[in-house]
Amino acid sequence: MRLRREFTAGPGPADVADSIRPLATRGHFAMVKEADDVLAEVPLFAGLSKDDLREVGSLATRLALSKGSELTRQGGRGREFIIVLEGTVDVLIDDEVVATCGPGNFFGEIALLDDGQRVATVVAKSDVVIDVIDRGEFSMLIAEYPQIGETVRAAMEERLSENAAHEDETTTTGS
Repeated sequence: MRLRREFTAGPGPADVADSIRPLATRGHFAMVKEADDVLAEVPLFAGLSKDDLREVGSLATRLALSKGSELTRQGGRGREFIIVLEGTVDVLIDDEVVATCGPGNFFGEIALLDDGQRVATVVAKSDVVIDVIDRGEFSMLIAEYPQIGETVRAAMEERLSENAAHEDETTTTGS
């Protein structure tokens, strides 16, 4: 099992892992809640045992990011699955905010499941704490926990449908 790493980053590159500083550099030595307690509040992981939550947590890298940090960039290569644990993020398509997400929301699944490019830019609207799971660990996660894979695939299909509707709306209104 892998040890959990905790990092923080300020505004910067589109890929979360590109600009990281240890949490200790900002005086953050521990989260108020245990990692598995935080994950237990994420709807995606509903029904998992404490041991399962600990295992899921061991796959992730916990990051604390400053307001304004760019977590993903539309058109960029998708390498991570990201779960918001604290704070809020804006989701932008073609530089237009299409959603604001908070604790329990996740993104990055479309690029990983379709092995394609990011369909949206995600920017921290406030300071945020996120868990980041890379491509290989994401594949292990959905193989080990099929119910999580089903939930993620359903969310992907819904988001792709919403994105198509947004594109149709933009095309017909000329925006």
